[in-house]
Amino acid sequence: MAELLVTGGVVVTLDARRRIIRDGAVAIRDGRIVAVGKATALAPQFPTAERIEAADHIVLPGFIDTHQHATQMLAKGLADDCTFWQWCYERIFPYDAALSEEDVYWGALLHGLELVRSGITCFADPGGPHPEAVARAVAEVGHRAVLSLHTWDRSPADRPLPEAVRSPSPAAALAATRRFMDAWDGQAGGRIRVSAAVRTLTNASPELLRAMLALARERDTIVQLHAAVSDSHNQWVQAETGRTPIRYLASLDALSDRWLLAHCARIDDEEVQLLARAGAKVAHCPGSSLHSAYGAVAQGKIPELLAAGVTVALGCDAVASNNRIDMFQEMFLLAGGQKDARRDGVIFPAEQALEMATRAGASALLAADQLGSLEVGKRADLVLVDARAPALTPLYDFALVPGLVYCASKHDVATVIIDGRVVLRDRRFPHLDEARILAEVRARAQALIERLALPVASRWPWE
Repeated sequence: MAELLVTGGVVVTLDARRRIIRDGAVAIRDGRIVAVGKATALAPQFPTAERIEAADHIVLPGFIDTHQHATQMLAKGLADDCTFWQWCYERIFPYDAALSEEDVYWGALLHGLELVRSGITCFADPGGPHPEAVARAVAEVGHRAVLSLHTWDRSPADRPLPEAVRSPSPAAALAATRRFMDAWDGQAGGRIRVSAAVRTLTNASPELLRAMLALARERDTIVQLHAAVSDSHNQWVQAETGRTPIRYLASLDALSDRWLLAHCARIDDEEVQLLARAGAKVAHCPGSSLHSAYGAVAQGKIPELLAAGVTVALGCDAVASNNRIDMFQEMFLLAGGQKDARRDGVIFPAEQALEMATRAGASALLAADQLGSLEVGKRADLVLVDARAPALTPLYDFALVPGLVYCASKHDVATVIIDGRVVLRDRRFPHLDEARILAEVRARAQALIERLALPVASRWPWE
């Protein structure tokens, strides 16, 4: 049996009591946590285990990013400072249509590097072109994912979708999703799961929405959907359906605990209660909202959703609509953003932000029994943060969690263990050629931008 002992660090368990163990240790066997406690107590129990010395490090459960687009890695910087409609129809939808399977594969490898370096051990992807290529990359990098095939079957005459990314019918979308599930769900030792997904309400028929919800129930998984993203998004849904997005789903009798709804930036108090009664989950993406003017921070209902009992987790979103993959930044923007928006310095403590990046993320992905905390029986996904970093100096016991949320960044992540395997050791990937991945992505990105010929140009002159 493969054994690993992470020993000597400050272990932030995120267990039911939220214990923090000084000079702690986490024992791992065959990919699962088998003991958590004091290093002096565990060391004699695992004398032959491989050791990871964690002195001067903080040991955390891996972060869970509940909204990420691995296929958009080559779109970094492609859609900055745009309107919502420019972002969709002038930049990203044409980009999606132009991607090759190998473009997606190499971009997804880079995506995995960025996630792991940020301490993100698991992510949920609402889909994009060539999801099989994303699955190949996840299997190779070694992280964990809930992947999906994006589906959309409506293409309004005033805003047509590229044929390359559109589902011809609900039946075709359902069949393609089933094929992806059959091929990849449970692969890579169970690290890859496949969910249902619908890209947006503005491009989805009621038949497609109901079909994906039924499939999620059949396969015991979630449905990922962008919902109530912004004022522009809401206005279009309302013009098409006569209702706001959450009310529209409710009117179809399709609002359920299977939905993982990204953003929910523009909802009202009645919709908060609709979500709570249905048990739907929300992926809050504060960095994306600030980048793209969605309104989730300034006008969103995050405290109200939490007070109503809704599971709200965190997402960094794609690098095409946030540009940074850094869960530490998202925690800071979550806690700081709510304080500023509500003019209330105590409305959102740092501890709640850390819970949303870990435990709530696991619940949102229906994996609370497997992920989100360092407890016996759970999968061994751990992150070691270097407590000697200047940003974390000094670090008092009483300020440990606030220090992680308000001071730390992804650059302080030193080692990452996923499913009991060391994926990042002392800031290096022992099994990946990082230089080759970066070089390949640069070359593919340049070729892609040249053949796309999008309306993009520097606002400052180059000489």
